[in-house]
Amino acid sequence: MFRVHVVKSTFWYLIGGILPTLSGFILLYPYTKYLSVDSYGALAIFISLSFIIQIVVSFGIETFVSIHHYNYQDSKTELAKFVSTNFNILLIIGLSAVGLTFLIGEKAFTHLFGGKINFFPYGFLSVITGVLNAIFRCYTTFIIYLKQPVKYFLLNLLNFVLTLSISYPYIVTHPNSLDGPIYGRVLSGVGIAIAALFFLYKDYGFHFDKSKTSGLIKYCMPLLIFGLLSWVLNYINNYILLGLSSKQSVGIFDLAMKCVIIIDFVQNAFTSVISPMIYESWAETSTARTLPKEKQLYNYFNIVSLVTASFLIIAMPVIFNIWVPQKDFHAALGIFPFLCLSFISRGLYNQFSFPVYFYKKNVLFPIILGVTSIIQIGISFLLIPVYGVIGASVSYFVCKYVQVFLLWFFTKKFFSYSIELGKNIIAPVLYTLLILVASVYFKNNSSNPFYIGILVLTPAYIIVQFYKTEFNEFYSFAVHLFRKNILRK
Repeated sequence: MFRVHVVKSTFWYLIGGILPTLSGFILLYPYTKYLSVDSYGALAIFISLSFIIQIVVSFGIETFVSIHHYNYQDSKTELAKFVSTNFNILLIIGLSAVGLTFLIGEKAFTHLFGGKINFFPYGFLSVITGVLNAIFRCYTTFIIYLKQPVKYFLLNLLNFVLTLSISYPYIVTHPNSLDGPIYGRVLSGVGIAIAALFFLYKDYGFHFDKSKTSGLIKYCMPLLIFGLLSWVLNYINNYILLGLSSKQSVGIFDLAMKCVIIIDFVQNAFTSVISPMIYESWAETSTARTLPKEKQLYNYFNIVSLVTASFLIIAMPVIFNIWVPQKDFHAALGIFPFLCLSFISRGLYNQFSFPVYFYKKNVLFPIILGVTSIIQIGISFLLIPVYGVIGASVSYFVCKYVQVFLLWFFTKKFFSYSIELGKNIIAPVLYTLLILVASVYFKNNSSNPFYIGILVLTPAYIIVQFYKTEFNEFYSFAVHLFRKNILRK
């Protein structure tokens, strides 16, 4: 019964978590059909603005409440005061953000972007959207800890339905205008924020007890810094491109970045599978070193990454022909392979970041992200004026490996690594170089049979040459399952 319960809960959380990404993918079709590349670039700026507002307004309160609410389980009254008070703090931060940006938003945009893009009305509406999404995200994060998977799914389904039902018709009836995307986001934000606050105050009432905020700032400030630095790594290039290049460049780069989310999603799913197994092994052995079982899991992870990257580079032009109507947007395909290949570093990233989580050295993350952010901004300012979106892609690619190096540098002091040079270093680097050269030489032309052949044969060669043992084990396992489940029938 326990296993059935876990499977059901995981299903609701998984589907609920996928819905926001799915809605974003669905909306790419009307965005790229009814908006110009310039307008899409402006939309990317406003959406990233709403994300940073969401980070600031959330302030890490969702984690603070989710972790510390266990301390009040013995008293429903005290629990209600604690939860309600801290969510009310979030509302105060949100209202302050709205008021402050109303006063200085236009001046800030004029100073930063020289009139290329205006703050009112879309920027201000994006701030409101960020506040509303912060309320929703904090509540849905909290109910995960309350073990309410069905409610989590239903609230995310509400968000999915509202976003699509409002945005899609508005975009179609108002082409070449940001009214549809922006009003669709803010109106759906109103709906989901109202739903979240309704359940919150229904269950916990309205309270404000200052004593229940003890330790809030100390606990949440590192989370805020981490969130802001993560935002810099993912979105700062949009703003640098706008300031040093054009809205069109922002649109091309942002579309390519949205497409590489697919490989990120696959890697996150695989990471969620292998990380508990690795942590369990460390707990059992009580030794801070790489274990044989761990090496095998990392090798499987690299295989999945290589195959996924090649598949996406082959498939993305086909997807664009179906789902991205305007040919002007297809310029994003030119940088897609480069961005996709940056995720090949994820195997080493996992290997060096898992010890940080397990041994609770989380203070390292803000340091590493801070250094990486400075390097990324520096490279972007140097390359974007000359190379545009290619310069932005290079800065993103380089910083992926900078993070890997910094993680290794800091963690080798308390964790002993046993790195397999061929499988962990040479194989992913060789694959990256071969695919990168082929993509540049053939200009990512998916209709060229030689290019397709390289994309197929390169991961096959790498797997046979470096991961033969893992491949044979997987092949034997697959044959066993086939004989057991298919042939016997």
